[in-house]
Amino acid sequence: MNRNCEPAKTLSAQTGIPPRRIETWSIEGLGADPTLPMEEQVLHYLELVKIAGPGRSKNYDLMARRLAAHDFVTTRLRTALLNLVIDDSDGSIKLPSDFSTDESADAAYEVYDVVATSLASSVDTLPPALRLVVKKFRQNAYQGSVSTEDTGEQVFHSAIVSLLHLFNGGQVLNAEAAAAMLGMSPTQFDVDFSAFIEQFELTFQNMEHAYQTMSLDDIVAMAKWLRDHVHFADDYLGTAKASDAVLDDLATQFAPLVVCLIEPLVREFDGFATFLGKIGVPDRLIPLSLPQ
Repeated sequence: MNRNCEPAKTLSAQTGIPPRRIETWSIEGLGADPTLPMEEQVLHYLELVKIAGPGRSKNYDLMARRLAAHDFVTTRLRTALLNLVIDDSDGSIKLPSDFSTDESADAAYEVYDVVATSLASSVDTLPPALRLVVKKFRQNAYQGSVSTEDTGEQVFHSAIVSLLHLFNGGQVLNAEAAAAMLGMSPTQFDVDFSAFIEQFELTFQNMEHAYQTMSLDDIVAMAKWLRDHVHFADDYLGTAKASDAVLDDLATQFAPLVVCLIEPLVREFDGFATFLGKIGVPDRLIPLSLPQ
């Protein structure tokens, strides 16, 4: 949107936002859909200016994700999500996928070890929302290690390796460690824990597909619902003292992932779809069929 066009001037007059700023946001993919009624565009920009603040913040990806949590769609949202989860080198999530017991499988496990070690040593460099969750899961691992012969760092490392192997299409290698990291007692988890978590089919391929193909409207719908209900997970995620910016970002980052979990839960548990409807999950997401 050019700053000198009539819509920009009208929006500026009704919101108090300088036309130059409206133009910049439009160029960066943060602007409102110009086909929307003017009153809806005004609401969009009023929300955007609150999120952006008075400075000259250029963290446009974060702004797009925060807008989504407040029920506003932007063209930048897809990129803002993929920049978090997709390997920039080739546009996909990839790890070695040899799950045999032969020596050829060693490369995969070496990669898992490297990733787990790197994650443990660089938690503080993660984006704030992801850092919060990883720190909470790491704390769970340390607490769960009390009843084992392993250190907290060993439990955390083993859990990360196990989940990486699961996400890469394999099985949970150490169900006890994974359960501990996810907040369950490592001595009391269900013996079918591995089978239970494996049925969700949370592979890198499936997650990548969700982030790349889920409609922006559906992502926003789930992000808004998660943001409205995130306080219910304060104890589990450690979000009680998190800022609004972190909570907004957390809700949007996990929106496609949560949608991936709904379908297997609906399939596995009678009445779960009804339950989701009662707690306000949008009907079109229960469950959602993603494009093939």
